[in-house]
Amino acid sequence: MNPLLFSLLISLFQKFTLTLKLEALIFLKQIFTTSYSPKIFNSTKYSFSFFLSITLLLLAISLSQSQVIQNSMWITNGNVNAVVSDDATNTVYVGGSFSYVGPRLIYGALFDTAGNPVTRFPKINGTVRCVISDGNGGWYIGGDFTTVGGTTHNRVAHIFSDYYVDTWSPSVGGSVRTMKLLGSTLYIGGAFTSVNDSSRTRLAALDINTGNSLPWNPQANAIVLSMVDIGTTLYVGGSFDTVGTFERKKLAAIDALSGSVLNWNPVVNNNDVNSMAVSGTTIYVGGSFGTIGDSTRNRLASIDTSGIVTSWNPSPNGSVNTIAITGSLIY
Repeated sequence: MNPLLFSLLISLFQKFTLTLKLEALIFLKQIFTTSYSPKIFNSTKYSFSFFLSITLLLLAISLSQSQVIQNSMWITNGNVNAVVSDDATNTVYVGGSFSYVGPRLIYGALFDTAGNPVTRFPKINGTVRCVISDGNGGWYIGGDFTTVGGTTHNRVAHIFSDYYVDTWSPSVGGSVRTMKLLGSTLYIGGAFTSVNDSSRTRLAALDINTGNSLPWNPQANAIVLSMVDIGTTLYVGGSFDTVGTFERKKLAAIDALSGSVLNWNPVVNNNDVNSMAVSGTTIYVGGSFGTIGDSTRNRLASIDTSGIVTSWNPSPNGSVNTIAITGSLIY
């Protein structure tokens, strides 16, 4: 078949509605079954192979399009037992055992103040472990993903307030579990061992303008799960037992400028610190631990900047995975 004609047929066919596509296929089928078929096929203007090519082309396109998953299609949270479409109103009616119908919100979602999902938020292809504000209405996200909005972003990305994805794209060689933005530097912690092809063991600093790795390189010997700041000091928590060359069990303080490990050393004797929050000069920590220093503190504790455990002792009976502070309330 003439390549120009082939291209034209594809272009026209893609503009057909489902009904027109079916009618086109039926029409071509009728050509083959009418008494006029031999006259058409034997004419000098058209050949049997011409009509056969068109039929096969339309059938192939129809079948291939019917198997394309439309990610913009809304989904349900249960079984769908009945579906009917109304071409006149461009509406699909569904029935089943579900209780929710809404946009496909996988790995990351944004909601407005009324609780409605913002459908323009870019699609993410893997787990989001942490998110922080960029200070201008947008967000930095970290996790296990490799694409955001259809472009490559290895485990960290920046999304603008208008939901467009920044071209800023450092490449982190493992899961990012926590982040902190100080000035023009984004500090990250997690399970990674490299950033931008440079060795960075579970802690790293990134330039938010270029995406380049900064020299800051404290090195933790196991996963870093949480991070907060007071002034120019970063407090980190996780599963580690050493940071740099110093023994630091699950909690450590690091100079945000030099990367030096500071003297603050509360010592969590068992299990991990999952989350941290700051109020004034007090650091609140949550996790699955049972003691800090010589004090029994089941899964929640507060520590001052000198490393002393305070008397605050809620003692929840299950692991604490996240902490948020608003005024005098701790969630």
